[in-house]
Amino acid sequence: PRLRRLAFVDTKVDIDAACQQIHDLPQLEQLNLYFSNLSGRGLANLKNLPKLNLLLIHNTQVDDESILQLARFKTLTGLRVVGTKV
Repeated sequence: PRLRRLAFVDTKVDIDAACQQIHDLPQLEQLNLYFSNLSGRGLANLKNLPKLNLLLIHNTQVDDESILQLARFKTLTGLRVVGTKV
């Protein structure tokens, strides 16, 4: 798959479950998760994306504990966290 950018905005999709599939997108560079039910469980599934450099997390279930996982995101150069439990 050549998908480089992906956005889930204000969706009823189970984002944590979707992240299990997203980790199979090796070309993904940018991921936008706005107004979704993303939690630490889903975030953990994204850490091995080899080209992910921008992650936007707005109004999700991410909290202080789960945000610590971002230290494992080796290629991340841009991050925006707004309206979470952090």
